[in-house]
Amino acid sequence: MPYIYLAYLHLATVAPTFLLGSYLLVSKTKGTSKHQLTGKIYMLLMLLTAVITLFIPSQLGPN
Repeated sequence: MPYIYLAYLHLATVAPTFLLGSYLLVSKTKGTSKHQLTGKIYMLLMLLTAVITLFIPSQLGPN
């Protein structure tokens, strides 16, 4: 898969992860079923982000 597609896919998983993580940190009701579900979605997105990152080739030096 070309680099640009992987970069956009990475960005598409990082943006909602950032928003969900911020929500989880500032939410007042911790331990509720909504909070637990949001946490599971957050962890799934983080895992997906990490896996995508493994396939992004490094671009070092002049091309």
